Order: sequence, then structure tokens, then C-alpha cells
Amino acid sequence: MEKKTIGKFIAVLRKANGMTQKELGERLFVSDKTISRWECDECTPELSLIPVIAEIFGITADELLRGERAAPPSGDIETEKGRAASQKGDKQFRFMLHNRMKKYRILSLISIGIAILGLIAAAVANLAFSEGLIGFCLAAVCVVAAAICQIIFASNAYLLVEEEDTHEKEIKEANSTVTMQAVRVFFGLLAELAFCLPIVLLTYGGVNYGLMFESWLPNGFLCVLILLFLCHFTYLLRVKKFLVSRGLLYIGDDEKEKDAACGRLFKRMLALCLSILAVIGAVAFAFGLVGAEPFIEKKVFTDPEEFKTYMEAEYDEWVEHGYYYRDEGGDVVLLPPAKGEDEFDKYYKETGVVRDENGNVILTFYYHSSLYHLISFSENEQMPVTVITREARGNGYDTFNTVMSVLSFFAVSDVVACAVVYLVRRHRIYKK
Repeated sequence: MEKKTIGKFIAVLRKANGMTQKELGERLFVSDKTISRWECDECTPELSLIPVIAEIFGITADELLRGERAAPPSGDIETEKGRAASQKGDKQFRFMLHNRMKKYRILSLISIGIAILGLIAAAVANLAFSEGLIGFCLAAVCVVAAAICQIIFASNAYLLVEEEDTHEKEIKEANSTVTMQAVRVFFGLLAELAFCLPIVLLTYGGVNYGLMFESWLPNGFLCVLILLFLCHFTYLLRVKKFLVSRGLLYIGDDEKEKDAACGRLFKRMLALCLSILAVIGAVAFAFGLVGAEPFIEKKVFTDPEEFKTYMEAEYDEWVEHGYYYRDEGGDVVLLPPAKGEDEFDKYYKETGVVRDENGNVILTFYYHSSLYHLISFSENEQMPVTVITREARGNGYDTFNTVMSVLSFFAVSDVVACAVVYLVRRHRIYKK
């Protein structure tokens, strides 16, 4: 092997001890550019620094000047000294590696904090100002900023690995820890975007006014579950292999076998989840085609007198208690009772007639049109007649919406159940 220079030897020792040029410079009170010049053999350290550098790396000054370690010493005493120096170097390496990982985890909290600020901004814009689109954009900007910060933090935390490194395995494992931390943060950032997606996609009347919290929460939670499933699937089958091939993730043969088993398990659970979702989606689509009509109570009258009694009884109840109905926008509108009988008859009382087969009027009835969604005769004001009150129509739509909410709950439960089963079985695979 070609003999190393002092600079090359310093570079090997520095990397073996998990130190950056900046960290070594701080201990020697020189700049990282000076360390770089040493390692590139542009200059050599001052003689006063040689003993200090040798002590940092647990070698002798003679070994540093020769650019290589001395041959293993003979004798029990020299052997013990060599073993003690080696243990000291290992301990120092683990200490440096621990501090480096701790620093990276702390810096990752900055990315997480930026993402949380984005979520808070989205919630304020959506819930307080009904600006769902602006809220989503604020969250997206914070997510991008957090992602950039995380990339920078991870890049600074990676350690270079060379064949001469005595702690090659430890460095690879540390780099894998950095990569997995970054992957988890990116998963969280994507989950935040998915959670905010409903406030910009679910619009009212073609204009985005955001969503109420009770609508945002379940829809956002469903989007997060779906995205995490897809992200995990993509990571397991594509991204992880890419990271391993680039040297950013280190896994052993045993872990590769476990990953393959988890991949097969994930495909089975995904197929089961999608099958159940397809059934729920088909049922929801069928209900959507039918609409709320089957849930709306209809009254059909064949007896004119019975019809008249019903209509006028409804009218009298309105006079006595007042009435409310649900308009097309979903808001409850209160109709106050009339202040006087004359005023009531003038503005609210309406009359209708029922005719026989010959077109002759057989009775006259009075009613209030705001109480009814539909009064439909068979033909030309002849019996039978179908009546749908606004209250019955509102109750029908409430029932329809409840059914659709239950189906949504089943869909979310399906995703959650499949995810829980997968995670439990995955834990058992990796625990073996």
C-alpha cells in the first residue's frame, strides 16, 4: 500500500473518529479551511500542533509524522497500551457520533415546528376567515420551507465512509438513522398537506369558503390515512431500494428478508382494504343516484274531506305556534306567527280547490304555501293528491346525509383497521 502523507493520515483519522473538518478545527483553534489544506497536502501542521493532534486521535507523534500507525508492539505492556489507546479512540468516536445524532434530532424539531405553524395558519384562515384556499397555500409554503430545512440538516449530518475507516459499520448505521429521520419528517409533511387538502377541494357553490371543523376533521383524517398508505407502499417498493443503492440507507441481509415479507403482507392488506372500499363506494354511488327521495315521507290522500282536514289543521298549527323550514342553502329560516288575523289572512292565507271527474269544484281548502314542498294532484286538481311538507323533506335529506356519513365512517374504519392489522403483523415480523 502506498505510504500516506501526514495530511492524508489526518483525513483518515478524522473520518474514523466521526469528526468534521470544522469540529477538528475547533479543537485545534484553527479554521476548517486550514484542516482542508492539510488534508490536501498543501501545507502541514505546525510542530506545536503535532502532539495535540496525536493526543486527539490516540496515536503517537511519531506515527503522525510517519503518516501511518506503527507495527503492533511486542510484549504484554506495550500490547496493553495499544489496546487502551484503541479503546480510547472507540469511546471518543461513539461520543462524537452521539453528539452528532443528538444535534440532528434537535435541528429536526425546527422543521417540525415550521410545519406546525403552517397547520395553525391553515386552521385560522379556514375556520376564522372562511378562506380555505389561502389556508392551504399557507400550509404548503410552510411545508416546503420545512422540507428544505430538513434536507439541509440531513446533508450536514451525513458522514463520509471510506475503505480505511475503522468504524465503517457504525458510520453507515448513523447515516441510516439520519435517512430514516428525514423520511419520517417528509411523511409528516405530506400528511399535513393531505389533511389540509379538503378545505380547498370541497367547495360550496363553485366558490371556496373552506370547511367547518366537523366536516374538515373526518375528510382530512381520511386523506391522511390514504396518503400514508400510498407513501408507505411507495417507500417499501421503490424509495427504500433507491436509498440503499445510493448508500444513504444501510440494511443487512436479515432485514432485506424481513422487508420482503413486509412487502408481501402490505400487498395483501392493501388488496383487502381496496376491495372493501370498492364495495362501500358502490353502495354510496347507488345511494347518490337514488338521492334522498326514498327517505322523504309522502302523504297520499284519496278522500277530499280527509285532505281538507289535514291541510287546514297544518295551517291552524302554524298560526298557533309558528313554523320553521330548511331552505335550499341549508340554513334554518324562522317564520313568525302573524300579529293579527287580518294581516295573516292578507299575506299568508291561500286557498285551493278539489274537483270531481267532470271538473266541478267539490270543496275548497286553505293552506300556507311555505309549509309544503309539493302538493301534486293526479290531474287537473283531482284526487288522489300527494303532499310533501318542507319538514318531511328536510328530515328526508337529514336521513340521507346520515346514511352517507355512516358509509364514510365505514370507509375510514376499513382503512384504520387494515392499517392497524398491517402494523401489528409488521411489528411481529421485525421482532423475530
